[in-house]
Amino acid sequence: MMLGLDIKLIDIVESKEYEKHLYRCLALLPFRKYRKRSRYLDQAVPKGFHKTLLIFEGNPVGQI
Repeated sequence: MMLGLDIKLIDIVESKEYEKHLYRCLALLPFRKYRKRSRYLDQAVPKGFHKTLLIFEGNPVGQI
């Protein structure tokens, strides 16, 4: 039985559209690129770091 739910899993390390989620959680805080976090990502991504965003019906609802 198909329920017709709109669910997406997006690897946000490879997506500029969702880059803001690399620097913060899902809380509604202002988006800032932190230098320490940016340096960490520059080193971690080539070593295999991934962050996945769960989107349900167009809204981000979780991160892995």
